[in-house]
Amino acid sequence: MLGEAGVDSERHAIVIAAAQRGIHVMCEKPLANRLPDLTDVQEAVQAGNVHLSMLLTMRFEPAYRLVRSVIENGDIGDVCLATFQKSYRLGNRPEWQRSAETFSGIIPFIGIHALDCIRWCTGREYSEVFAYCANVAHPELRDMEDQGQVLCRLDNGATASARLDYCRPAAAPTHGDDRIRVAGDKGVIESLACGTQVTYIHPEDGLKELELPAPGENQFVNFVRSIRGECECVVPAADCFRMTEVVLKARASARNGLKYEL
Repeated sequence: MLGEAGVDSERHAIVIAAAQRGIHVMCEKPLANRLPDLTDVQEAVQAGNVHLSMLLTMRFEPAYRLVRSVIENGDIGDVCLATFQKSYRLGNRPEWQRSAETFSGIIPFIGIHALDCIRWCTGREYSEVFAYCANVAHPELRDMEDQGQVLCRLDNGATASARLDYCRPAAAPTHGDDRIRVAGDKGVIESLACGTQVTYIHPEDGLKELELPAPGENQFVNFVRSIRGECECVVPAADCFRMTEVVLKARASARNGLKYEL
């Protein structure tokens, strides 16, 4: 089994080389930096008959597992609107993240977490995407964007959005501030305080805080167990291919101002 992070622009070649050797792969996201390269990865993984997963770690966090469970249970009814925030400290970014030749950008690199979490929690599929992103306040980053927003239409006609930034102050108590809110026709579920609190607004009982589930197994353990046939992979290859496609089309939208069908 291969575990590899690497530079975004080189990842697809590493995954393909591993698949051609029959090596199972868990890798950083996105799987590829261009749509043709993503197609090549998918073909190599299928031809090599290997297991593939990608670091969509938010699926393993208690808050988002709880949000997914509440929505699956029908407690908010039909999904009408989903929003996600990912705000990060900038920190000291490596040189490869400052060039569009080697870095995928803010939407594929961190937006993929937000968009995957919306899709996974709501059980809805994306049908259209439009996006913006830019570097507004950090010229030293050169090509790396410091903020962006993605707007998607879901398969039931609802809308979903992700707001992303590297503008969280260094003095903030945590590296990231992640929040999801999903409104349905029967209630609203929301994760707050960096995933340490989940609230639900019941149409009759009002606002209440829900108890978080106990931490579960981590993604690496789940992946190994799924290879052994002991469980289902929580982040299967099909979802990795799909989410890479979504964020690459969102990035293309931000670059050329066009809406893309998904």
